[in-house]
Amino acid sequence: MKQTRVTTWAIALLALTSLASAQGMSDTASAGYKKEKKKAAILLAEPALPSLTSLKALSINQRGAMADLLWLKSIQYFGQGNPYGQYPSLGAVVNTITELDPKFSYAYEFGMVVLPFMGQTPIAVTMGERAQTAIPNDGLLTFYLASVYHLNVKDYKKAGALYDKASREPGAPLASRELAGVALASVDDSLSDRLAAQAFWKAVFENAKDESEKERAARWYAHLEVVYDLEQFAEQYKQDKGAYPQNLEELKNAGYIAAVPESPIGRFLILNPETGRIDFSKSRSGF
Repeated sequence: MKQTRVTTWAIALLALTSLASAQGMSDTASAGYKKEKKKAAILLAEPALPSLTSLKALSINQRGAMADLLWLKSIQYFGQGNPYGQYPSLGAVVNTITELDPKFSYAYEFGMVVLPFMGQTPIAVTMGERAQTAIPNDGLLTFYLASVYHLNVKDYKKAGALYDKASREPGAPLASRELAGVALASVDDSLSDRLAAQAFWKAVFENAKDESEKERAARWYAHLEVVYDLEQFAEQYKQDKGAYPQNLEELKNAGYIAAVPESPIGRFLILNPETGRIDFSKSRSGF
């Protein structure tokens, strides 16, 4: 059973890469048609998920096996390759897996890494808090929960306490202790958030279970390094000239950077002249 689960985890990680690459795709049709087509594609692909009560009754004291079966179902869900990168049922499916098998550690990891990028942060928090009871003293799971509170919920006090807790547990990334102080001092400092995000993706990279996941984490880490550096140069520009540059070209023309860099994850890098922060929400390549 353990070997089977390891195999299914590897398949899931490959599917995650496919999911990430699908997120930026768009249709060339009219706006109205695109909206209806998108809605139809998403709804058509959604899996039917029985209630937790029904699943527990069907499992007949074999809840671990039922969790594995549901995990395979979630892999098939990813494998359909929704071109819009939206998986509304993902959180419910992965959360149910951890309710059936509270010791399914990878489901917790997967949920806390992926769900916030799908707009399902509350479920990631619920799963992370469950993991604290179901699998206590796991530094990596505590670190991931701290990162969700830090980067997505913006609850710096809670994040700081969890980073500190993680630092005293086995398996925690080395950055846990440092991030405890960063979170508690942040208040709303996006530069500190960039550093926390870098530490998060470094942890994902170091704990990746296959090369595709490792590559994705490495690209995100490199991307955030570029963003952090650009924002620091924008801060220096403001200190020297009294205002942020209007765009990255102005930063380059003033000699602060040699060239406008490209994002390792294929995002547009847009400088906000009011805040000096880099917006990278728009995708070039869909990575």
